[in-house]
Amino acid sequence: KLRCPTHETLGCRGRITIKTARKIPARILRRARLAAGPRVKPRRVAIVKRLRFSLKGAATRTISTSLKRKHLRLLKRIGKTRVDISLVVSDVAGNVSRSKRRVVLRPPGSR
Repeated sequence: KLRCPTHETLGCRGRITIKTARKIPARILRRARLAAGPRVKPRRVAIVKRLRFSLKGAATRTISTSLKRKHLRLLKRIGKTRVDISLVVSDVAGNVSRSKRRVVLRPPGSR
């Protein structure tokens, strides 16, 4: 849930990046069809999703998203994993706020 402060009359805008907290072995990335070829780094962080948003002043909005099929395949292959959610918000004056949160992402249908 995101909220733009009341005093920001012209609103806020920003971006959200979701990526794996740990590096994932290349063999798993290849099997999930996220990487191909022999030049793939042995381990790398996978970027799961990027979003952009804009809010009016004093507005509150819940942002929801769905993953692409290839990222769902990766999630099913590695099971539950921790992801870092990075949030960068700016206003019209150019003030920038950054925050980060780590959550657990589970494949659909698992508890």
